[in-house]
Amino acid sequence: MLSFAAEYRPAIDSMTAARDLGLRKYELDQAEWKIVGELRDVLKVSVYSCLVSFFFLFAQRYTRTRRSFSHVEHPIFRL
Repeated sequence: MLSFAAEYRPAIDSMTAARDLGLRKYELDQAEWKIVGELRDVLKVSVYSCLVSFFFLFAQRYTRTRRSFSHVEHPIFRL
């Protein structure tokens, strides 16, 4: 959502600047747009790090589970 807002900033600014639409109370100034950009960048890093952590946790648990079933002689447990 923040990426969309930052990308379409000119359109959002022109919509909120129009008095007849009644959206002036939602108009953002330069400092608030800067915060939008910074927050977007921080959340991108946060989401990326969560995905990487989840992947490594999944891989770690998969190998642990795979090792614990290595003694079972069944086709489902063979690679």
